[in-house]
Amino acid sequence: MLQQLKSASQQVLAGSVLEPNPKYRTAIGLLGVALPPALLIWAMDQGVQSSISAYYYTAGRDWFVGTLWVIGVFLIFYQYRPQHPQLGKSLSPTIRSGRADAYLGKCAGVAAVLVALLPTTPPAGLTQPPIIGAAHGAAAFVTFASLSAFPLLLFSQSSEKAGLYKLCGWLMLACLALIGVYALSPEAVRQPLAPWRPVLLFEWVLVWVFGYSWFEKGRESAMRRVVSPAMSV
Repeated sequence: MLQQLKSASQQVLAGSVLEPNPKYRTAIGLLGVALPPALLIWAMDQGVQSSISAYYYTAGRDWFVGTLWVIGVFLIFYQYRPQHPQLGKSLSPTIRSGRADAYLGKCAGVAAVLVALLPTTPPAGLTQPPIIGAAHGAAAFVTFASLSAFPLLLFSQSSEKAGLYKLCGWLMLACLALIGVYALSPEAVRQPLAPWRPVLLFEWVLVWVFGYSWFEKGRESAMRRVVSPAMSV
């Protein structure tokens, strides 16, 4: 009975948006790359904000929330089944089988949706329960940390560009760490740096590296399918 259900589910997945397809990786990469400049342009008359999340309180709110929902839902249902799991470099069967992709996708996707639903701490003049801002920060951390694991642990498994993807993952984690250091620094340290919008800068780099890694992985997989379908990863 279980085997029949599994076979039926695979038939349903075949040809659907849940089926691994390089185009979906490319699309998610483009969405990530487009997010920061789109927000900056959309709310240009309201000035440069302190972070990407702060654009929730500007004219760019719809773009911010909408993009997070699209990326989040995509990641929640994202699945990947490598055609040649035996070629994977990791000794972990969860990574080699592609299950880790689905787990990380669900984790990052749910967290991204929570980032959209739970606004960051509002600017002066607006109020909301402090717990919402704290929950937003925690969800953003989980989102970025999970997304960093994709290029660092997964995209580099059976790729000729393993070094590039690992560099992307470490760079994302470095930006996340710098955001944390800045947020936890004393006011005397943060105040002179605030005009430079360090959180927005690090988030911008992080999101662009995330977008680039997904775009590059999608492009690489698409090219491999064209050159040699049997060797696509």
